[in-house]
Amino acid sequence: HMSIDLNKMIVSNSGVIRTITSLAKMRSSNTVGLWFNTVNIQIDQGMLFSDRLDFLINDFVHLCLWGKTNLVNRTLRMNLGVTSDTLYSVFGIQNLPSDYVIKIPIKGSFEKPKIDAAGASAKILALSAFQSGEGLGAIISGVISQFQKDKDIPPPKRPFPWEGKVKTRQESNQQGNIFDFFK
Repeated sequence: HMSIDLNKMIVSNSGVIRTITSLAKMRSSNTVGLWFNTVNIQIDQGMLFSDRLDFLINDFVHLCLWGKTNLVNRTLRMNLGVTSDTLYSVFGIQNLPSDYVIKIPIKGSFEKPKIDAAGASAKILALSAFQSGEGLGAIISGVISQFQKDKDIPPPKRPFPWEGKVKTRQESNQQGNIFDFFK
């Protein structure tokens, strides 16, 4: 059992991080700042179990990560969470509870992780349709309202180290196509 506090880091804007910053339409640079809360980890018989790790990219994109990793056969069964702050700032989706999170499963190997982008796109589309609340949006949201509610999201460990220091719920300055997030 251990707790790890990574605090703040400056990392290369490459790989998965570049994908996230591009999708969030963040200004391009060679490095990005990451700010983490404390994460609790347990390792037992080659399995690493992690509780919820919230992190903030460039004081703008708030995501979380939790799940388990098999260190012996190098496979993942993790989840990436897109928080209500990010759904508002990036996609303009309003009126979500502050603790709302879209869960995106990550499975596969360390070398080839597979992210369920189609499922995440469907959930974001449902939220966007629900937001409009009229016409086809009302029909779609009524049909898939149960689909978009994930019940096994671990609670956040508050306060986050950035609370009171940065404003994560920024006004959305674009109404981009939600499918741009998964290109």
